[in-house]
Amino acid sequence: YADFIMEGGTIYDNGNSGVSVAGDGTFTMSGGTISGNTVSSGSGGGVYVSNGTFTMLGGTISGNTSSSSGGVYVSSGTFTMSGGTISGNTFSSSGGSVLVNNRGSFTMTGGTISENSGRGVLVDYSGSFTMSGGIISGNTTSGNGGGVYVNYAGSFTMSGGIISGNTTSGNGGGVFVSRTFNEDRWGYETGTFIKSGNSIIYGNDAYDTSLKNTATGNSYGHAVYINSSKKRNSTAYAADTMDSRLSGSAGGWE
Repeated sequence: YADFIMEGGTIYDNGNSGVSVAGDGTFTMSGGTISGNTVSSGSGGGVYVSNGTFTMLGGTISGNTSSSSGGVYVSSGTFTMSGGTISGNTFSSSGGSVLVNNRGSFTMTGGTISENSGRGVLVDYSGSFTMSGGIISGNTTSGNGGGVYVNYAGSFTMSGGIISGNTTSGNGGGVFVSRTFNEDRWGYETGTFIKSGNSIIYGNDAYDTSLKNTATGNSYGHAVYINSSKKRNSTAYAADTMDSRLSGSAGGWE
């Protein structure tokens, strides 16, 4: 068991993750910078969490590179973000600046995930993402889901915060939820997305063009696309509730 508290300073230019948190370890970041770290084959260019706990109150995670998650990777661990910035990280189109999988959890109450060369957040393999504040914006990917991608029975619950200005050449500019074949269970599974509360996902009708989430794939879904032909191109404002388990207007679909 070990604790690491970072209040300032810089961790940079390492040939591996900037910080690795494993077992019962905890890492609390309230300031400083983690940047320029490179994982040539693996995950978590900035921070790698496996069964540990990472709390981000402030600081910056930027300019890191890995094959699947340039900023933060969480596997069977916990990541809580209430402040700070995760930006300018680079990874493959199938990854995310924050990647949560293997029943890991990510809770975002504040802070910003922005301007990454790839989608903002990927929720994979029964991972969970809960967003009640903060901003996910300006991320760009050639894969589906510019802001958030939910895959393999993952879940995304949004009750606050803003998803804006993300771009994909696939579908789901703001949010994409996948329907994927699970060989272990021998059947198709769709991730879960529920939106409520004071949350906004901008679509192609945003009054400010910089706020628009944009998808240029065959099926679009500028704001949200569920990989079973459920989509929303217009902005989902605070008063709009959405539920991937429901069809038609009951689920918030157009």
